[in-house]
Amino acid sequence: MQLKFKMNIKKDFRNHLLKRRELIFELDSKDSPSNEGVKKFISEEFKKPLEVIFVYNIKSFFGRHIFEIHADIYDSAEDLRKTIPKTRKQRKEEQELRKQERLKKSSDKDEKIIEKEEPKEEPKEEPKEEPKEEPKEEPKEEPKEEPKEEPKEEPKEE
Repeated sequence: MQLKFKMNIKKDFRNHLLKRRELIFELDSKDSPSNEGVKKFISEEFKKPLEVIFVYNIKSFFGRHIFEIHADIYDSAEDLRKTIPKTRKQRKEEQELRKQERLKKSSDKDEKIIEKEEPKEEPKEEPKEEPKEEPKEEPKEEPKEEPKEEPKEEPKEE
């Protein structure tokens, strides 16, 4: 199902420094547009590939079928990758990949070092007899002395 939009451009600005075309426009649609749907629409309207389009905001207005879209069309996909900041999730994934690569490289280096240092056959040494350890004597517990009861003198009845 393809969404049909009516477009009204509010702002069309060429940013030469960042090598992009900045657009702010309104879409009139009965259905809420998705980022991918808006990208396809912009791609068809301006005859640009999907890889160079970045939609960063879709605002809706309560009770109306009008959506305000903020999008950028870059000159090349490389310009887009250089300009757009990465999310925390993307940075974390890249950091984990780099960490795994470092671990893999270090383990490969260790394997190469081990291969280079092939152990030479050394004469086997006879195992030395170790003196047997005498079992340690555990301190014996002294029996607890029960408190001695002194005989009670019974009062004499007269």
